[in-house]
Amino acid sequence: AIGATVDAAAASEALATQRPRPSQAQGHNGGRDDWLAQCQQALDIERVKDKARLDERRMEAQSEEQKEWGTRPRGPVPLYWKLDIPGVSKTLTRRGILPANLTPAENPHITLLYFGGTFVDEVAAKRSGVSLEQFQGMREALEALEGEEFEVRMLRIVVEDSVACAVVSLPPVLPCSNKVPHITLGTKSGVPPRYANEVLEEMQAGRKEGINVIELQNPRPLKGRVALEHSEPDSM
Repeated sequence: AIGATVDAAAASEALATQRPRPSQAQGHNGGRDDWLAQCQQALDIERVKDKARLDERRMEAQSEEQKEWGTRPRGPVPLYWKLDIPGVSKTLTRRGILPANLTPAENPHITLLYFGGTFVDEVAAKRSGVSLEQFQGMREALEALEGEEFEVRMLRIVVEDSVACAVVSLPPVLPCSNKVPHITLGTKSGVPPRYANEVLEEMQAGRKEGINVIELQNPRPLKGRVALEHSEPDSM
């Protein structure tokens, strides 16, 4: 019995030494709380860093866009130099002139030099498919010719499923960045007028399938004036 009492006392003492005292337990809990607080702080710091990185990328993207488009004033921006051909509009209103699936062009013209709404010469030159020097030379020449009237000749009509256009010859003094000067006569709904450029260039490269060409025996003379087309910034 005495031995059993001694063993029980020893066991009780051993358990007491293994069980943390109240102050020790509080210390362990406090350490865990400190660790959780540090983790939360680290997460908060990472969130701030992530937001800063996103803001920096957004600013870089805006800067790149600004470089490409240039500084936009609150007024009209240039789209392209053109030779207005108003006489074509009357012809296009006649029934049977264009295929039924094509919508007549509202303001028929010959695009002479394309800007696309940018004020940066390098970007505009790239969009026009000419060198920077050529672009600047053409622009200066067209600025000097603004308002002047010229006669051009309609050589042939090109009709494709999505677009119809008239190929024209220009006087030598009139610059044009398009490989094939033309007037877009009509397009299928949803097709941009510039698609005529692609069709004409493909035709030059040898495409015949899906294209109907009507050669004019007597090239038709047309008159037009040089003008700069603008667009409001919001419509770009």
